[in-house]
Amino acid sequence: FTLTAAMLDHFSLQSVWYGPGTITIPDPLCFTNGGPWTLSNASDSEAGIFTLAQATAHSVNTIFAQLVTAVGPDKVAEVAHDMGIRSPLHAPGYPPPCSITLGVEAVNPLEMTNAYATLAANGVRRWATPIHSVTDASGQVIPQTGSKGKQVIPANDAALVTSALQGVISGGTGYPNALLSGWHPAGKTGTAQNYVDAWFCGYVPQLATCVWVGYPKNDTTPLTNVEGYSAVYGGTIPARIWHDFMVQAIAHMQPKDFPTPSTAGYTVGPPTPAPIPAPSPSKSPKPSPSPSPSLSPTPSPSPSPTPTPSPSPSPTSPPPTPAPARRRLLAGAAIGSSARPR
Repeated sequence: FTLTAAMLDHFSLQSVWYGPGTITIPDPLCFTNGGPWTLSNASDSEAGIFTLAQATAHSVNTIFAQLVTAVGPDKVAEVAHDMGIRSPLHAPGYPPPCSITLGVEAVNPLEMTNAYATLAANGVRRWATPIHSVTDASGQVIPQTGSKGKQVIPANDAALVTSALQGVISGGTGYPNALLSGWHPAGKTGTAQNYVDAWFCGYVPQLATCVWVGYPKNDTTPLTNVEGYSAVYGGTIPARIWHDFMVQAIAHMQPKDFPTPSTAGYTVGPPTPAPIPAPSPSKSPKPSPSPSPSLSPTPSPSPSPTPTPSPSPSPTSPPPTPAPARRRLLAGAAIGSSARPR
């Protein structure tokens, strides 16, 4: 939802951001417990320089903390509600917190699926219904007008978000468990603090599905040592359940591609430009031994400076503790979900 709000503001998916291991957001709008908001990535391996698309694929918390500050948490909540979330997303009497981007309010699988279906339908929201068909006394199907749908997100913005979420599955936190042969699905993983919840929401053009895994009895029992996993992340059991269900559900569907989005006009980047990586120092070549009179020495060239590459974060890193979050909701970047379904 944060990513969608950013597309509405014409941020570029190729804009370059710096995501340190830990970051403090000084904006008073984001103050937590009376002071600046400080948060961390799931692991040190997730620190570095990323494009916004890469930060989405690898769930880089500290980049999305900067992004939610730039677009505003109020707008993120508004976008989420437009897309299909019905839960309030903030405490009564208080505005949405910046940590909404990491997920601090409980949601349920139905509303999450409804919101992801909005992306799958190119920004058109249709409310979910349990009615498949209605027949009359003679068994004839009664034609239904159904929901005409409402364009709540511009189609191109929805397509841009989808393109980023495809990266989650093709090489991010959803890889390889959510891959579908012959298809190019989009989706997002979510892992709660202390592994008490794990999610995977994903879609193809014809179908959106969300999977939640957790213990219904409470929101404190961790998902550890389950089905051979020492700890359950969104990209493990939930993604595998999603995959196995989707394989059956789309078995008789013709693979379709999502629309190709236009990037024209999407030029906004981070408020603070990412630092340019310092090149690695060149090493002086080792002196060549004195050549024999019959040979001309060939000096070894100095190696070319190599910019420090952006790390590829581990897709199985546990999420950090968002302040003041108790659990997390499927949003853009580490963001995935972990709010407990009601």
